[in-house]
Amino acid sequence: MSNIKKIIGIVLALVMALSVATVAFAAPEDNYSVTFTADKTEISAGESATVDVKVTTNFNAIAMTIPVFFDNSKVTVTAVATLTGASEAAELSIASIDSPTNNNLSRYYKSISYTPADHGVVALNYIAVHGDTVRAYSNESVMRLTVKALEGVSGAAVVECLEASVKTNENPNGTLLIAKNSSGTTTFDSLGEVVDNGVVTGATTTINIAGGTPVVNTLAIKDTAPSTPVIDTQYAETTGYTGFLYGMDTLGWNDDMTPEGALADYLTTALGDDYLVIEPVNGNETTGTIVKVLDADGATVLETYVFIYFGDVDMNGLVGASDAYPCEYYEMNYMGFDNLYQFIAGDVNGDGMPGAADAYYFEYYEMNYMGMPSQADIAAVASTLTYEIF
Repeated sequence: MSNIKKIIGIVLALVMALSVATVAFAAPEDNYSVTFTADKTEISAGESATVDVKVTTNFNAIAMTIPVFFDNSKVTVTAVATLTGASEAAELSIASIDSPTNNNLSRYYKSISYTPADHGVVALNYIAVHGDTVRAYSNESVMRLTVKALEGVSGAAVVECLEASVKTNENPNGTLLIAKNSSGTTTFDSLGEVVDNGVVTGATTTINIAGGTPVVNTLAIKDTAPSTPVIDTQYAETTGYTGFLYGMDTLGWNDDMTPEGALADYLTTALGDDYLVIEPVNGNETTGTIVKVLDADGATVLETYVFIYFGDVDMNGLVGASDAYPCEYYEMNYMGFDNLYQFIAGDVNGDGMPGAADAYYFEYYEMNYMGMPSQADIAAVASTLTYEIF
């Protein structure tokens, strides 16, 4: 009987030892976390706070996409890459920082309830290049945000990564992901393998904005303007500009061969002309000209607009054949447009898209065979449309 007890005891001991060994030698599950730290939690209107986006991994991270959302009715956010360990080449291989000035942000909203109308987004997109060293991260800053409170707002503004953005097998449309080096080594030799176990606990910060005075210095149209320009703000979320301006003929000439008008003849601000800054393109007030509105101290830019001169697609200050080619090639799918305001500048016939029908205007106009509709007439139609580059 005692022998049987001894045998049972030995078997139990072996079973316990094997179970402990299994726990001890089981490979840890790949996981990562994203957290925020802010240097301030309260600012006044017009002031800024700095937020660091930090990452922890237990694997060699070869790629990251980290979108950060913010309440765009209260703050603006800009981002810079701050991947630490500058001696490691991989950490300098930044593919891009997506920001509100880019037109390629819609993908980040696919898996969440936010829309560009209520929340802006900035995102880090990082991938190591061949031969670069990659490594695990330990609560280190990968992106730094500047959060600036808008003038005339108050209350709490939340800046956050969203759990719903995490890319997993169950959420394939998620855009927040950190990929590991699938070879298990510390050099890049293949595309990263997405890790399915990420959390964003702590990846949120609330910036409280003290009450400010209402904004009074907004763009205005002069009573003496040659015509009434259009101030179109519908593209603010997708372009990062306050709006587009059109309907002003800055390149045309009157019958007495005097200029039709400059932007300063049409526009002013609530504080007067001294608070309006116009930045021409190569000396020409044409498509791509930046118009800024300053605040009362004359140092802070409150609003930024882009002027569109219909017909001048290539922004050289003239309308002609060189503007026709981009429109024709776009229609034939040979080339695209760099930005939305050049795209809109190509649509002079008001059908919603630049193409061959618009190109005829430019070519014949240059040869003096025909004129173009007035800038004001084109603007009246454009203001009723919503343009989108495909």
